[in-house]
Amino acid sequence: DCFMTSTAKKPNCWNCRYFRITHQKSFPYACESIGFKSARLPCWAVEEADGKECRRFIAKAVSIGSKPTSQ
Repeated sequence: DCFMTSTAKKPNCWNCRYFRITHQKSFPYACESIGFKSARLPCWAVEEADGKECRRFIAKAVSIGSKPTSQ
């Protein structure tokens, strides 16, 4: 399941740099890497369609203590 922690081996859409929220009721989730919107988390849709875990997962960069800069 895609809600596993980051120490798990399965991809977690919530921690992926390509995961987006679309704000569309019928397709609230999207994967920019694969280029599709889904009613469910993209990692679930990929695993169901392909039978394999998402291979495009890349963890989001995390900057601890950084503040946005104003330009």
